[in-house]
Amino acid sequence: MKDNDEIKKYYNDGLINYKQNNYNDAIKYFNNVIELDENLYNAFYNRGLCYSRLFEYELAIKDFKKSVELKPYFLDAKYNIANIYLNRQEYLLAIDIYQEIISVDNKNINSYNNLGYAYYKISDYQKSIDIYSIAIDIDKFNVTLYNNRGNSYDDNGNYSKAIEDYSKAIDIDNKNIEYYYNRAIAYYRMKDYGFAISDFSKALNICEELALDNTTLDIYYYRGLSYFYKADYTLALSDFTAANDNDNIDILIFIARTYKYLNIYEISISYYNKIIGIEPDNFLAYYELGLVYIDIKNYSIALKNFNKSIQINPNLTEAYYYIDLSISKNQNK
Repeated sequence: MKDNDEIKKYYNDGLINYKQNNYNDAIKYFNNVIELDENLYNAFYNRGLCYSRLFEYELAIKDFKKSVELKPYFLDAKYNIANIYLNRQEYLLAIDIYQEIISVDNKNINSYNNLGYAYYKISDYQKSIDIYSIAIDIDKFNVTLYNNRGNSYDDNGNYSKAIEDYSKAIDIDNKNIEYYYNRAIAYYRMKDYGFAISDFSKALNICEELALDNTTLDIYYYRGLSYFYKADYTLALSDFTAANDNDNIDILIFIARTYKYLNIYEISISYYNKIIGIEPDNFLAYYELGLVYIDIKNYSIALKNFNKSIQINPNLTEAYYYIDLSISKNQNK
């Protein structure tokens, strides 16, 4: 009787410390429980949860497996083992366990969701879609499932189906930036730039509403690309400038291009030179800088830049045409 009282006290103290995020202290209490009775599956399970929170994954897996040994078909423990494998990118191991869980509990939405994600991560998009579809049939209002299936459709190149799923997610939760952003990217990939811009703008409005400034850089960049490909260069430039937090080369390239298309050549040249200063072997920057000099009819400097671009990348076939053009124009002066 005394042991039972001690076990109960240690176990409850362990749970209290776990809930207070005092994982090391909780482990000590669960150790005491296990010393008194090594057949209590829930003591191993809860100690495993503590180890998992401390990123001691091998110890966590060992405890979860012990709890399953003591209580076969203990699905919570198996689920946690699978989640560790998923987090460690050991997707095939995770898949096996999620499938095992679903074979016992075919309505386990979390396992379906994670199984679908594991297939997504190994690029088996169709299998991922199939798993999410089964889960959606079980829970038709689960917004995460629609968003995740949309991601699988998107990466599988089926953008229209992705948009359907993102739209369903937005119908359920119209204040989630991710869903608007994902749908905007799908529209962007379909070259429906107007719809893309609309969704990027909605995402930005939500960011402003919720004061989520740190999430906006990608949104500005891709909305800028959408404006750029719609030839709305002034708005594109505004977004690229907003997105350019740390002199990102991809963004600097588009800023330089946009100034070129706006015929503001001096600033375009300064940005290409800035890119070259950061990445001296950026053949694309030399090539496009050469194009700016072609536009302003400075063929000798254009020639130098085209020559530099093929020196770095001899396979840049477009540059050879402009080298010949620059030489010809110089000779005709």
